[in-house]
Amino acid sequence: MTIEITWPTGHIVATNADDAERQIMELQNFGSYPLWEWVEGDDDVEEWNWEPDQWLRFDDIMGGSDNIPPRITAADLREYLAWSLNGTIAPEDIVIRIGGNDVLRITPAELKARREALGYTTDDIAKAAGVNNRSPRAWESGREPVPVRIRTILDALEAETGTIIATVRSAIAARQECDPGDLAIITPTTDTAYRTRWPHAAHTARWWRATIHAATKNTTVRLIDNDGTLPLTIMANIQPPQRDESEK
Repeated sequence: MTIEITWPTGHIVATNADDAERQIMELQNFGSYPLWEWVEGDDDVEEWNWEPDQWLRFDDIMGGSDNIPPRITAADLREYLAWSLNGTIAPEDIVIRIGGNDVLRITPAELKARREALGYTTDDIAKAAGVNNRSPRAWESGREPVPVRIRTILDALEAETGTIIATVRSAIAARQECDPGDLAIITPTTDTAYRTRWPHAAHTARWWRATIHAATKNTTVRLIDNDGTLPLTIMANIQPPQRDESEK
């Protein structure tokens, strides 16, 4: 694997993230600050001045008390390079590419297409992946490589969505066999209305609308945003999946 980092006034090719960190550190003209550095705390002081063992990131305290190096990501390298160049280059002017023919890594276009098909925003993807809100936008713009694990996250979301679509279609078919009347499924138009109706619902109103739209395609079932919009029979048994509250 190779990591190539380019910016308007420079270029780095590294064999891995650690090598990239070392090369970036050599660019600093104000000292040698590694990306992460373990610093022993000082417990020989008054209680209110006590400092724990912790990792320092650049020159900022990031916390942590376990002497295990934090994982270096492409986002870390971009911010670290911008910091190491002492603010002369903006982070958005830095492009990071991961070399190698990795079939598991999806392209920015694939990520955007799959995200939009799910009814997900970039913020939703960030939350699902546990990353900063800026990261998915950087992935889709090509400024950062899409992490390999994002494919797994999307696969799981699409599998869950596909199962719900199939379940809803079966429920519609079963209902129409015994009652061919006009049917409707509630799909709130805002997250506020979605959470009011289903406080523990998983995902978002946008995802629910996209899922139900896919499930009702080529049927006569209507999508409505509340109970009394039209004189239709509401399929009250069709609701979004609930969050596992035990994981909170």
